[in-house]
Amino acid sequence: MVVVGLSVRTLFDALLEETRPRVVAMSAVTIEDMASLAGSHAAVTPIDLDLETLVPSETPPPSDMLVAAWLFGRRPTDVSRLASSTRLLVEDCAQAFDGRLSLSPGADVALYSFGPIKTATALGGAVALFRDRDLARRVQARLLALRPLSDGWFIRRVAKYALLKLFSGRTQYGAMFALIMAAGRDPDALVGGLARGFAGREDLRARIRRAPPPRLLALLERRLRCWTPSPTAEAAVAWAARCLNAPGGDAPGRWWVLPVLHDDPDQLIAGLRRRGYDATRGATSLRVIGAADTSQLAHRLLSSIVYLPKPGSPADARQLVKVVSRLMSHR
Repeated sequence: MVVVGLSVRTLFDALLEETRPRVVAMSAVTIEDMASLAGSHAAVTPIDLDLETLVPSETPPPSDMLVAAWLFGRRPTDVSRLASSTRLLVEDCAQAFDGRLSLSPGADVALYSFGPIKTATALGGAVALFRDRDLARRVQARLLALRPLSDGWFIRRVAKYALLKLFSGRTQYGAMFALIMAAGRDPDALVGGLARGFAGREDLRARIRRAPPPRLLALLERRLRCWTPSPTAEAAVAWAARCLNAPGGDAPGRWWVLPVLHDDPDQLIAGLRRRGYDATRGATSLRVIGAADTSQLAHRLLSSIVYLPKPGSPADARQLVKVVSRLMSHR
């Protein structure tokens, strides 16, 4: 059964309210707000990751709920090992939409995001697939009780992201980047905060416990009906990921972003920016949960990661690989 909400956070919050778990196991790299929401209901147990597959590297301990975040678009085909250790297996597919909605065999819930920074964006909105129709109806009843946002809210949102889009070209972004640096601000933090759908100081629950407006739902319906990934661009990104040994390169799926690991990520970013590439350590909400001794690989992943601009063609991919490989060889 399909349930629609304002965001994955909204759907997850309603699921937690309905199921009231005591122990929630989570991928050690996940969205900070998701860990915060889980922690407000239950004891959270982090599970370290295998960097080759980005799947939890060990059999998780018993839990009432296990939330597996499929990072960078990589999604395993077999989740039976994870399902065997929990009463409710939740797939966080916020980065893993490939043009169709699906629930992995053995999983109970799959959460999909169509927020502002997603490739298949509707500037908001999320979809949950439930195996248990009764649980889906109970979660849906909670969502239907939320006060809807107005279409005016959505129109202002469209205007905001249209303005950001104007500055996304290489020349415009370079000029904006220089101005932000001259003002003594961190460009990654500032632009990332503007791009995220739930940035701000207001209480998280107050921001997410709303229903989507009609215009957002109409755009989401169109996105689900019409969007397909570009085969040429997908092949270019996949080839670049293999050549650069991107984390999760052995896992199936599509690349949502293009990450590489480097022992001096700031040096690599500086070299790429001097050559006109918008590389970043991540204007992202991904965080490590768990201490360094229990989530060693997760800490290594986020401390070493650099996000590269996704190539849109084979020629772009070849040039990007050439530049990155040269910079890495000079470290």
